[in-house]
Amino acid sequence: MMLLVKIEMIIFEKFLFFVLEFVPYVLQIIGFLLESHSTGLIPDTYRSLFQSILNPSFWDRSGNIPALSRLLQAYIEKSSETIVLEKLVS
Repeated sequence: MMLLVKIEMIIFEKFLFFVLEFVPYVLQIIGFLLESHSTGLIPDTYRSLFQSILNPSFWDRSGNIPALSRLLQAYIEKSSETIVLEKLVS
């Protein structure tokens, strides 16, 4: 599990600097990493990203849609109760 945390730290630290063309690939990796966590509470790094992926402008690029769909599915599968209870969706 420690390796997973290290990989997440690297990805999330560099996320803002990725070129737009690479964003779908980064989102796919983040989705895979989230799927690797146990069901229940999601780490804070994923919480902060959750609101961002719900932003309509993120969905404007057609290349992002498959990756965003997978990532959103991972959020729902891993922490649907947390999303509802903590009102992460506004």
